[in-house]
Amino acid sequence: MTRTAPSTSMITGIAVVGSLLPLLDSTIVNISLHATADRFGTITDVQWVVTGYLLALAATMPVTAWLARRYGRYRTFLWSVIAFAAGSVLCAVSPTLEVLIAGRVLTGAAGGVLAPIATVVLTAGVPRERLGAVQSLNGTVMLAGPLIGPTIGGILLEHGGWRSIYWVAVPVCVVVVALAVVALPRDSGSPSAPLDVPGLLSGSVGVTALVFALREAAVPHRDPVEIVALALLAVGATALFVRRELTAAHPLLNLRLYADRRYAWATACVALVGMLLYAPMVIVPLYLQSERGESAIRTGLIMSFGGIGAILMGARTARIVQRLGAGWTLLIGLVVVGASTVPLMLLTMTTPIWIVAVTLVVRGIGVSLSIVPAMTSAFVAITPQDIPDASPQLNLVQRIGGALAVTAVTIVMQSDGLEIGGEGPALSAFTHGFDLVLVVTVITGFAAFGLIRAEARARAPGGPEAVQQANERIVAKITEA
Repeated sequence: MTRTAPSTSMITGIAVVGSLLPLLDSTIVNISLHATADRFGTITDVQWVVTGYLLALAATMPVTAWLARRYGRYRTFLWSVIAFAAGSVLCAVSPTLEVLIAGRVLTGAAGGVLAPIATVVLTAGVPRERLGAVQSLNGTVMLAGPLIGPTIGGILLEHGGWRSIYWVAVPVCVVVVALAVVALPRDSGSPSAPLDVPGLLSGSVGVTALVFALREAAVPHRDPVEIVALALLAVGATALFVRRELTAAHPLLNLRLYADRRYAWATACVALVGMLLYAPMVIVPLYLQSERGESAIRTGLIMSFGGIGAILMGARTARIVQRLGAGWTLLIGLVVVGASTVPLMLLTMTTPIWIVAVTLVVRGIGVSLSIVPAMTSAFVAITPQDIPDASPQLNLVQRIGGALAVTAVTIVMQSDGLEIGGEGPALSAFTHGFDLVLVVTVITGFAAFGLIRAEARARAPGGPEAVQQANERIVAKITEA
């Protein structure tokens, strides 16, 4: 009995939900930290629930490309979802804080593989002319997920307690696994592909040290010597990783992709837009809860307006990219982001909530017009065979950009006298945080101009695309002969 071919929409749905799981999980869990601290101890100890997750996520993401080559896309996706569910169950039934942290580490390790492999599954076999539409859908989910997460977390926390925060992912994982077994096409891996152990060790140490340094830098009164030591370790390990990947016969990641200017500029834009996405997710909730006295559920609902903007623009972004090009679309998005940042720089204690909500809708539109073109341009610049290498790289730089943004705005607000629940200096701390967001928006604009120039060079007669198309025609003629 022959197995019927799965529909494209089914595969797309499975991959999109798979990529959404880690994004929702991290934002939902953040809402439950105070309730978890009431159960297990101080908030300082419970912070390891978040830190352990982030460290595991960052450590496993670089190995995704090797797993896809060694075991195939299907098995890598399937087992990462199963491991994610197992980690969630362990968290939900955890009797002690140590077991909870272990469950979060397992969930983070699975999420570090799941996010990029879902993108590989989503883009496998998609023609270049349709990559924009696919990335538009994926980008919309990527933007909307972190924005609706706090709302879901607040509702679950109020009605089901902190354990419900972890249980909610389990039935979703079960459905995804069942559908994946039925619908995802099987592909065989390559048993001969060796694991680049030195690359894995140096890359994991570099990324983990960087995430840990950023995390420590955002905590008040930390020893600066410890932070500098972690930063130096991150730089040294990353330098060893880059050298290894450029010289190894079977590298963990193909860093030679950055030789393509479009891919290099697009990756830089992805990292910077990641900063623009995550920074307001720290500032706005703090402003709403500490200055305006809003509840967690109401704060989450207000934040979800950004997701509305992303969804409204998501389906249209691909068509704009086709007409104007990724670089120009990105630049338009940055203008919208910059314009929506100005009202947030002028927040007061009496700013109407509807103004904040409308501003977040406009901002969601701008970020959608920014992240989707950057991701699309990166994937168009490479061959389909390189997608398993590109996907973890792009996911990783976006999350590092987000971590940098969270750390930077936290430090800016703390230096301006932020005290949760305090008066006076706290309000200026929020507005100064958005001053930094505007600066990053301008910097991203320069990167967008770099992408525009790289795209123009690729389209020029004799450019990289012309050479690649000529090579494809030659291969086609040889195949026909």
